[in-house]
Amino acid sequence: MNKPLPTKEELQKLFRLDLCGVLVWRARGSKRWDTRYAGQPAGHKRKDGRIQVEIKGHGRMFYAHQIIWKMVHGTEAPEIDHLDVDGLNNDPSNLRECNHSLNAANTKLKSNNSSGFKGVSYRSDRGKWRARIMVERKEMHLGFFDCKELAHQAYSIAAIKHFGEFARAA
Repeated sequence: MNKPLPTKEELQKLFRLDLCGVLVWRARGSKRWDTRYAGQPAGHKRKDGRIQVEIKGHGRMFYAHQIIWKMVHGTEAPEIDHLDVDGLNNDPSNLRECNHSLNAANTKLKSNNSSGFKGVSYRSDRGKWRARIMVERKEMHLGFFDCKELAHQAYSIAAIKHFGEFARAA
């Protein structure tokens, strides 16, 4: 099992949060390592577009948005969603607690999507456009349609019904 984040108080001793939602290292002592990174942004950007931070002595890497959430709210969230879908925008006003299904609902259109619409694919064996949606890790079939715009409309209605403010249809 992964080790939990340090306490809110420990995190506030290690980092400060600047006005843009960037974690910045604080000076922690008089040793060279403790002061060398003081004032510098913490962590590095991953390929998936999120910032990851190593906290010495805690045995694992943490996402910056997890650290920020705990610094602001005092608790760990099961999952954290970026409202604007930008993993680099860790401003507390851009973060919200969620579950896996809601977090997955608020994603951009995949780069390999050929229909141009989320939840819509073409079924050549039927000559129709299929609409489907994932809810709580289960696929729901929404129907077959003559045009992709109608399939997209079905997806959009289902997304709002199941995900509310987390729904992102495009």
